Amino acid sequence: MAGTNARLVALLGDPNLDVRKSAIAALGKLETPEAVPALVKAAEDDATQFEATLALSRFVDPRGIRVLIRGLGSKNADLRKACAEALGRMRADAAPVLDRLHERKELSPSLLPELTRIFASAQPIMSWRLIGPFAKNAGPPFAVDRPIDPSAMFTNKKEKSIPWKEAKAIDAEGQIDLGRVFGGGDDQSAFGVAEVLSPDSRSAQLVVGSDDTLKVWLNGKVVYQFDGDRGFSHEHARFDVTLREGANQVVIRCANSGGGWQFAVAISRPATHTFLKAPAPDAFNPDTYRDFALKTPGDTAKGQALFADPKGLACLKCHAVAGQGGTVGPDLTGIGARYGKAELIDSVLYPSAKIFSGYEPVVLATSDGRVLTGILKADTPEFVEIEDAEAKRVKVPKDQIEERKVSDVSIMPNGLAEGLTPRDFADLMAYLEALKDQPKK
Repeated sequence: MAGTNARLVALLGDPNLDVRKSAIAALGKLETPEAVPALVKAAEDDATQFEATLALSRFVDPRGIRVLIRGLGSKNADLRKACAEALGRMRADAAPVLDRLHERKELSPSLLPELTRIFASAQPIMSWRLIGPFAKNAGPPFAVDRPIDPSAMFTNKKEKSIPWKEAKAIDAEGQIDLGRVFGGGDDQSAFGVAEVLSPDSRSAQLVVGSDDTLKVWLNGKVVYQFDGDRGFSHEHARFDVTLREGANQVVIRCANSGGGWQFAVAISRPATHTFLKAPAPDAFNPDTYRDFALKTPGDTAKGQALFADPKGLACLKCHAVAGQGGTVGPDLTGIGARYGKAELIDSVLYPSAKIFSGYEPVVLATSDGRVLTGILKADTPEFVEIEDAEAKRVKVPKDQIEERKVSDVSIMPNGLAEGLTPRDFADLMAYLEALKDQPKK
């Protein structure tokens, strides 16, 4: 198997794109850890990014987390789903990475709903008051915007007087079996009422499933409705709601066309991860800058001045252009010929989403209490040399290194665009896009 993996990895350098894609697909199916670095590198290439990201979604390997996070923003629904499921399997490893990206202002707000679905666990409602059965499309026989009277009696579809019944979930995920409660029956409905307490007003998600139809009211307002037939699942839909402080009343109507007759409702717990908290209304929003730069032609000369200003962005301190500049980051000569405008924008706003091979930051913890981060420049039996974000070389004797690891965030300064106006940012992007000349050999 090891020999097979080695041959497949070697094929990732084949000049034929179809051969590279086939090799990536095969490595994904084999799911061997040795293939992960090669797949991460393949995900840097636009031509194979989709295939490599999809392959990495099959692995439970922290080395692929950055690629999977980027995949959450894909236009392809299947790829988004695969990345979400993979991150869900690696919640414990992915959460610290996402927290760091959030702190660096590198996490797109557009990912928040999907991240909430993955990381905000839902608590099922386990106890309900039920009333029924009624006609399949009957309206509520009680006011859905006020607390119910548990002693009230109603008239069902057979003109019989019926009381409220208490029901408990039959499994740990909140399934209520209406067939057991009401003795089955086709073409009829029942209503359920439950109370959800919230210590404060907050955004949340309701997770619902049913067999068959389901209508949900929250505090008197319809928040979900499905009128078709389907087999039971605990989660057919997940949607955003707002809870008020104190008691919140959830009302459901579940109707049965035939066969099973169940429903389940769960509600997300308060967000505990920093990255799940919605940004303040006036907070820096990288998506706003991205949209502006995509739609607005920039001034190349002004962008060059911003790029080179030693008292401003000082990009030349770390990046070289046409032989001038530093070596901490990749040489940007000809970058505009290799990447489109959208990718250039993302590389500045979200530098940790796609760290180029060979520029992964190394973190060193030393015996004297220092924590040093930089790009590896030398690794000998006696010492390790790194170049930090200030373009300073630091040589550390190996007998002083207590821990060494590769960082999952870029060495590029966080929130780089935050100090710019959207117009300045568009100018900077125009300059990078104009860098078409290839470096001299």
